[in-house]
Amino acid sequence: MNYSVRKLDEEHYLEFFETTTSSGEGAELGEWLQTKAREYQKLHRSVVWIMGDADNPGNVIGYFTLSGYQITGESLTRRLRSGIEPSQTHPAHLLGKLALRTEGQGKGMGELLMLEVFRKYRDVVAISGSRFLCLHVRNEELEKYYEERYGFSTVSDGNGYQKLMVISTEAVLDLLRRLEEGSKENYPS
Repeated sequence: MNYSVRKLDEEHYLEFFETTTSSGEGAELGEWLQTKAREYQKLHRSVVWIMGDADNPGNVIGYFTLSGYQITGESLTRRLRSGIEPSQTHPAHLLGKLALRTEGQGKGMGELLMLEVFRKYRDVVAISGSRFLCLHVRNEELEKYYEERYGFSTVSDGNGYQKLMVISTEAVLDLLRRLEEGSKENYPS
């Protein structure tokens, strides 16, 4: 399937986007896209990126959000801090939402959507400092997936939210470089 990824606009049809996993989770992500995404983007709380069918880009296959974030040094491992004091904060970006339409799941579209997350993140760090891409996970299955598939590390953000995972900017850039050079055997699995 050919697809395009672009910033949410008025041409996107959000009303019919539904997403649930095989375990029944995720319906709130479809509801958020339908009821809050345009407001969040208008208020600059996050940028909403829509993956749509290339022939019908208003048809939403999936989406993700990116927003500015800060992480405290004390919540990172010594390796991730790389010599910066624990009391300092680090510029980061948050992958706040990520969802595929239910009927698009299990067809490799999630991998493509995550690749687009990494590409947009690369674009952001080219113009704005950011040491980490962060995301929150709601269960151990997702935590294991992001760690094993992409190299995210679980850290404590100390705020009592869902578990926070991070990947360094260098790791994202290296992963993209290897993928775009065509050496998929180096892709974390």
